[in-house]
Formats: sequence, structure tokens, C-alpha cells
Amino acid sequence: MSDVFRILNLASVEALCLLRQRALRLDAESRNLYLGRWERVEIDKSHFASIADGQVLAPMSFEIISAFQDMSDHLHYHADSDAVITVLGADEGFEDPVGCTVLYKGVSFAACAGITLQVPRNTVHSFSGGATPVTFLSMQSSRIDEDYHVAEAGP
Repeated sequence: MSDVFRILNLASVEALCLLRQRALRLDAESRNLYLGRWERVEIDKSHFASIADGQVLAPMSFEIISAFQDMSDHLHYHADSDAVITVLGADEGFEDPVGCTVLYKGVSFAACAGITLQVPRNTVHSFSGGATPVTFLSMQSSRIDEDYHVAEAGP
């Protein structure tokens, strides 16, 4: 496992523990709606100081993202960012996903709380809400804001 994925996995485990304890600090000012179909809010990076130093954490982005509707028409990839993504549910204080899907490497399957994926750069993926939103923890090696590519134009 690469050092980047080791840090992302450790940060993900820490964030899940904090969510379950209702102790995770979110940066409410970072909350935004993307394409009218996703909502993102960043996680306070100070939670992860014991995992890596500030210089290592600086380019990373830790977020909670919710997909409110069908996003199967919005397959995408990130060319310069790796991620660890975990679907959240009632244990973490969110709705359990109902009728939601994960699209990953050309396969579509039900989104269930607790599913964790390692998403290396250039891996085509998406998440779709159903009867409920699908909410997930996204731990990224670098911010994906400018590194968002529609799959039809990519690998």
C-alpha cells in the first residue's frame, strides 16, 4: 500500500470513530452545493495531526459529501488525486442509504453503509442518491475541485 493510501486510510478510520462519537468538527463555512446535486462540507484537518504533520496534510482534502439524486449520468474521475471513500449511515449520524448506488470501474451496486473503496487516480466512479441521499466520507490526497473530469473525456 502506498504511503498516501496509508495516511488516507488512517484518517478515514479516525474520522469514522469521531463521527460515531459525534465529535467530528466540520467547517460549516466550507459547505457548498455542487451542480445542484451534491453537497460538500470539509472536515477540520486538526483531527489528523497525530497521523501526519501539517505539511503532509496541507494538500489533502477531507470532506463529507451527499449525493441527492441519480448521478449515473455523471461518471467522472480525478487525474491527480487518490481517495478513500466510505458510505455513511445511521451509525455515523446520517440516513442509511435506500435505493442508492455506487458506480465504480464500470460496475453498479447498492450503496450500503460501511462500504469503503480505495479510488486511485483516473478511476471512473460516481454515487447516486435514491429514496434517500447517499452520504459518504471522502479522504483525498489533493483537492478535487479543479481535478474533476467527465468520464467520456477521460480514460
